Amino acid sequence: MSIASIKAKIAELEVDAVNYEAAVAQQTAITGQTSGTITINKETFTTDGAEFIDVRDEKITALRNTQTSLITSMDTLCDEIIVLLAAL
Repeated sequence: MSIASIKAKIAELEVDAVNYEAAVAQQTAITGQTSGTITINKETFTTDGAEFIDVRDEKITALRNTQTSLITSMDTLCDEIIVLLAAL
């Protein structure tokens, strides 16, 4: 295997890490809010009360699922990088 392959995996890992940080920041920004306007992925929701909380909770669940998926992806990429390094 080549160094280029390792660099490509590291670049993928960096993209996943940036996306993970963004998902955490979005979750942090909306957690605990009870009214207002939230924008997630260019969708804007203006509401309050139970409707707002339902939308907020749905988005938090989606963000948590995204975070879990990204963690799995980063874990896999780390394993692949280790294998590539061992093959040098």
